[in-house]
Amino acid sequence: MESATENSTVSVTGSAIIVRQPDIAYIALYVRMNGILLEDAIRDATNKLEQISTTLKNSFPEIKEIQPKDIYVGESKSYSFMAREKAEPPQPEVIKGLLVLTSPHSDLTTKIVDTASRMGCIIQNPTDPHLGSYPRGVVLYGLADYEEAEQEALENAITDAKENASKAARILNKQINSIKEISSVETLRMKMAHDETIWLNRNIIVFPTSYLSVSPQQVEVSVKVSVTFELVNDAQ
Repeated sequence: MESATENSTVSVTGSAIIVRQPDIAYIALYVRMNGILLEDAIRDATNKLEQISTTLKNSFPEIKEIQPKDIYVGESKSYSFMAREKAEPPQPEVIKGLLVLTSPHSDLTTKIVDTASRMGCIIQNPTDPHLGSYPRGVVLYGLADYEEAEQEALENAITDAKENASKAARILNKQINSIKEISSVETLRMKMAHDETIWLNRNIIVFPTSYLSVSPQQVEVSVKVSVTFELVNDAQ
């Protein structure tokens, strides 16, 4: 319970979690290329990316889409941390990413990752190994069509809030009446959208949905809601 004012209203929170089967899988892959000149590294990375994309599309018809992403252009990080003579030129490095969208079957995603790895892909972002709470891992299973599950979770969260309000009202010898106000609704999707600009400014692959899981069996959709109910005198 958040608050009760003059026994006329009561404000509570309610929460709910809905579990759904994933409807899509995301595979994050990376290509890293070095060169004496930057143009060499860019050319080699672009060619390698196209080669891998073509091979994956031809080998796995279940793939829905492959999205390329520029991750990093600059000096080789491993090289820059090593001691070198001032006269030595920097070693350019280019890192590109591939986000593969495919069917959510673990045997399929495993084959795609293994095929890409044999072609030289890296399965962890080499530029930023410490991403805090952002989803990590080469394969994540997601819920792209989340609207129905989110609506059901919202309804369940309001029901939970109603039960919490009834318990609070009994302490005051009152009963709850109608909903006076829904002051806030929080979903994981909304929370991730709030931080979207932060993630988009990082050299990472941002996933198209916030509902993600490492499990191919289930994805959780959670909702938290704040509701204010009117109170009336207990009929008894």
